Amino acid sequence: MIDEKIPQFDGIVGNFPYIRQELIEKRVKGYKRTLEKVLAHEWRGDYPELFDNGKLKLSGQADIYAYLFFHTTKHLKDNGRMGIVTSNAWLDVAYGYELQKFFLKNFKIIATLESRCEPWFEDSAVNTIVTILERCKDKDKRDDNNVKFVKIKKRLKELIPWDIKLSMQRWSGIDKLIHTIESAGEDSYRRRFISASKTKDTKERTKYEDENFRIRVLKQGELLERVEESGKTVKWGQYLRAPEVYFEILEKCKDKLIPLKESAEVRFGIKPGITKFFFLTEDKIKHWKIEDKFLISIIRTPKEAFGIAIDIKDLKHKMLLCRNDIKTLTKYRGIYSYIRWGEKQITENGIPWPEVPSVQGRKYWYDLGEREIADGLWPEMYYDSYRVILNTAKVYESDKFYGITSKNKKDAKLLIAILNSSVINMERELTGFHSLGEGVLKTAVALPLV
Repeated sequence: MIDEKIPQFDGIVGNFPYIRQELIEKRVKGYKRTLEKVLAHEWRGDYPELFDNGKLKLSGQADIYAYLFFHTTKHLKDNGRMGIVTSNAWLDVAYGYELQKFFLKNFKIIATLESRCEPWFEDSAVNTIVTILERCKDKDKRDDNNVKFVKIKKRLKELIPWDIKLSMQRWSGIDKLIHTIESAGEDSYRRRFISASKTKDTKERTKYEDENFRIRVLKQGELLERVEESGKTVKWGQYLRAPEVYFEILEKCKDKLIPLKESAEVRFGIKPGITKFFFLTEDKIKHWKIEDKFLISIIRTPKEAFGIAIDIKDLKHKMLLCRNDIKTLTKYRGIYSYIRWGEKQITENGIPWPEVPSVQGRKYWYDLGEREIADGLWPEMYYDSYRVILNTAKVYESDKFYGITSKNKKDAKLLIAILNSSVINMERELTGFHSLGEGVLKTAVALPLV
C-alpha cells in the first residue's frame, strides 16, 4: 500500500457519517485512539489549545463528525471554503465547546443553515444543519466577520426550482440563495427585508426576515467573547430557532431570572436496574401475593398522564419498595417468596440478578432506597404535548422523568405552574436536544431558568 499525501483544497463539500460516540469503538476497537493520534499530528503545532498535556480535549461524548471537522479542515487552503452537513447537536451539547472555539479562532464562520419544513435525508431520523467555513488566519478579519444563522422557511425545491429543460434555472436559483445569505448584514441589504433590529443583549445581533428565510447576523468577535467568558458551550441553536421576543425577554427580565436549582431540587427519575423485577403489573402482584406495604404507585411514561395531573387508575405498574433485611420478612410470604425467586434468576449473560452491577452496590440488592415524593414531574422527552405534571397523586417517577421538588413547600404549585408557562416551553424548545429527529425533543437536564 502506498500512502498518498492529501493536498490542500480550495473547496471541500461533504456529508460526514452519522456514528454516535458509543458505537465508534464497537465497530472498530481502538478507533478513537487512532483519531486522537491523527488530530495530534495535524493540529498540536498549529492549534495547541485543542490539547492538554498532549491529550485531546474533545469530549469522549463527541460523535465521529466532530473529529472529522478537525481532520478535514487541515486540508483546506487559506481563504478556501468548506460546506459540511452534520447533525445539529454540536450547536448546543458539551463537546460543541471545542468546535466553537476552533471555528471562531481559525475560520470565518460564513453561515449555519437549518430547515424545519423538511428533512434533508428521508431515511434519517437526525436533524441536520449545514455549516459553511472559510479558512482565515487574520484575527481582525475573523472578528469583524458577520456570522449568519439561517432558518430556511421553504422547501429547497421551492427556493431552487429546476426544470431539466432549463439547465441554467437551477444555477440561477442557487446564485440567488447564496447572494441572499452572503449579503445579510451589509448596509445595502437592510432595505430588502421585512425587519431589521438590534437589541442590547448582543452588541451586533441583527435579524432579517422574509417569506423564504430568517437570518440572524452576529459579529464573530462577539461570539468568541461569549464562548471564552462562558468556558463552556454557548447554545447557538437559539439563533436559528428563537423568535425575537425570546431575546427581548432575556434582556428585559435578566435580573428576574434564576437557575431552577435555586428554587427546587431536581433529580433523575428511578432507574431500578432490573426493570422487570422492580416494576410490577397487577397480574404479577396477584400471582406472588405481594403485600401492599411493599408496593407504591409509579408513573413510567408521560402517556400514563392524560392531563396536567395524574389519575392513579391510569397507571399500569407499581414499584417494589422494600428496605428490610430478608431475614425479617419471613412473616410476609408474598414479598419473601418473590425476593427469594429473584435471587435465583440470571441475566442473558449468565449473571445472577443480585450481582448485576446496577444493583450490586446497594445495601440490599432489592432496596431502591428512600426518596421524597416530587412536586412535579418533568418528562425527559416530548413530542406534541408540553407539560410538567403536577404530582398530586404522590407517585414515584421512572427515569423517563426528572423529579422537581420545591425548596419552599408553599410555593410548590406556583413553581409547577410557572414551569408550564409558554415562556418555559419556549426555553425548553430552544435548549432541548433536537437531533433525535421525527419531532421528538429531549431535555438532557432540567431547564436552567424559572
